[in-house]
Amino acid sequence: MPKTISDLQLEAVHLAGMIGGAEVLSEQAMDGADEDPLTAMAHNSLPAIFEDLRRRSYAIADDLEKLEKQERQNA
Repeated sequence: MPKTISDLQLEAVHLAGMIGGAEVLSEQAMDGADEDPLTAMAHNSLPAIFEDLRRRSYAIADDLEKLEKQERQNA
């Protein structure tokens, strides 16, 4: 079943929340003390988080293209 605008809006809101969390982790990784275990965890998790954020944003863009194509076909 194709995704609806509402589905994509929900995914975009979820993605925005994840980006906010990544910003917090990035600040912790940059500003935290080197010996702090949370700083190390934040630093180590950032590449995977950014990869997932990128994948999710591309998926939303692809779904929007599909939805636009479907709307043009139905017009």
